[in-house]
Amino acid sequence: MSEYQYYEFQTIDRPLTTEQQAEIRRLSSRVELSASRAAFNYAYGSFRGDPLKVLEQHFDALLYIANWGSKQLAFRFPAGALTLEQLQPYLLGDEESYVGDVHTTKQHLVLNLEIREEEGYGWIEGDGLLDPLIPLREAILRDDLRARYLFWLRCAPERAAWADDDEEVEPLVEPPVPPGLGQLDPALQAFAEFFAIDQDLIAAAVEASPSLTATQEPLER
Repeated sequence: MSEYQYYEFQTIDRPLTTEQQAEIRRLSSRVELSASRAAFNYAYGSFRGDPLKVLEQHFDALLYIANWGSKQLAFRFPAGALTLEQLQPYLLGDEESYVGDVHTTKQHLVLNLEIREEEGYGWIEGDGLLDPLIPLREAILRDDLRARYLFWLRCAPERAAWADDDEEVEPLVEPPVPPGLGQLDPALQAFAEFFAIDQDLIAAAVEASPSLTATQEPLER
């Protein structure tokens, strides 16, 4: 099986400047670049930069997929838009097979979600996977907990198994079940499909998830 890696970055809040675009081009002459998007395909070799640093410096969203079993989705938020207290109950840290983590700088907060599976995906195509996931950033800014909970649900069975096998691993504690798991919009459906979240686990969680209630709070606030 030949190697395939795909990185895509997108801006949401503002376009790239001319200087930023020039810096992105220095990472690879084969980049597909516009004022709002950069995509990199690799059949051999690898990305020369640190993807999360590139995200933090220039973009608002990152998607990565490799056919040996890795998937990554990360979003950059303005500092102060979210707090660690809002995110931490749903994140299980940096482990061998997954990452659910967050880091902050003076200007930004970066939420990083990764799956590192051992089984490959065969033939895959990364182009077009990020677009349907972009609305999740706005939803997370509105404190919609569903994407965070779904990723926790994706990682929880393995984390629970470790706790059963190793007394030094803290028992798994389920975070609050958010409302609306039975009302997944297209972005959340794409999220569940991208990370291959078990539909039976989602169905079980739906039983404890109340319906969504409308909110009038503007995103600008």
